[in-house]
Formats: sequence, structure tokens, C-alpha cells
Amino acid sequence: MNKPMPKMTAAEQRRFLASVSKDDPDKCWNWRGYILDSGYGQFKLAYTNYRANRLAYWLHTRHDPGDLLVCHTCDNRRCCNPAHLFLGPPITNSVDMKSKGRAARLQGVKHGRAKLTEAEVKEIRASLETPTPLARRYGVSPSLICMIQKRKVWKHVA
Repeated sequence: MNKPMPKMTAAEQRRFLASVSKDDPDKCWNWRGYILDSGYGQFKLAYTNYRANRLAYWLHTRHDPGDLLVCHTCDNRRCCNPAHLFLGPPITNSVDMKSKGRAARLQGVKHGRAKLTEAEVKEIRASLETPTPLARRYGVSPSLICMIQKRKVWKHVA
């Protein structure tokens, strides 16, 4: 649940806007203040931290986003240009992210729960053994061996 938008004095609004690099109205207005590890800008106001893009949206529209996300059409997390910001529920943000190819796709050994290496997958596919002994040898289930052999998983391995 997101925090309600704060009441900001004129001085606080000026302090916020001083950290926004306003440029061409069509280009991104990057946040020059503190940046979180996630890449989003952060602004502190009355001992409370707010995401810069949420405050930028609120200052421009005077509409509290509530539990909706403030998403970017430009995919630039530092951007505070209100023309690049739109509201959406988490599912809208996820669909937008996937449609633009930004969804993390951890495959194979990059996936934190992978039990096999690419070399082992190649060995499994080349083997003439049945799934049960292969599963015992590699410490995985026979159903996983079947899915590997049918190329339903580990599709990226030739």
C-alpha cells in the first residue's frame, strides 16, 4: 500500500523541482537527487521518503495515485516528466513491461533454483537411457528429464 501524497508548501515544491532536470517537453526530465538501488528517484519530505515519479505525477495532476502505480511510457525510472507518466494497477505495469521486452527471463544456470548445467542438459538429450536412471544420476525428477528430452524446458540449450 502506497503512502498518501503529502501536503507540500511552495518552498518544498521548489526544492523538489530543483532536483528535476527539465528539458524539452517531449524528452525525459531526469531526477538528479537521490537514486534508489531500483533506479527510481527518492525525495524526503517531513521524515518520509517518496518516489520522485509519484510526486511529479501528483504535483502535475493534483490527483493522489493511491494504490495505483505511476508507470513510465519512456521506461526511464528517473524520469519525472508528467507527459511520460501514467497510472495503472500492477498488472498493467507488468503487461507493459513484458510487451517492451523488459521482463527478466532467468534461464538455465542463471535461474537461482537450477539444478543442472547446460553441459548436463546436453548429456541428458544425447543419452539413450530412460528417464528414471538419468534422474537418479543427476538428482532430479524423471518428469524433468522427460521435459528436457522433449525440449519443453531448457529450450535455449542447443
